[in-house]
Amino acid sequence: NPQDELINVNAAGREQLMTLPGIGPAYSDRIINYRENHGKFNSVEDLKKIKGIGEKRLEKLKPFVKLKASQ
Repeated sequence: NPQDELINVNAAGREQLMTLPGIGPAYSDRIINYRENHGKFNSVEDLKKIKGIGEKRLEKLKPFVKLKASQ
């Protein structure tokens, strides 16, 4: 099931987030900091609130991320 391979951006740790395309240590830290300060991402589009993540980077991420444990 390909869904099982997706990274849950609301639960993933730093190392797991860094397996996403274009996401290195700085971006993974920003994602975690966002979650700590603002709570969960309600939509994949919310990732654009992360400094440095724009439309192009988001398009690359979309196939690899999910927001819940099972969707």
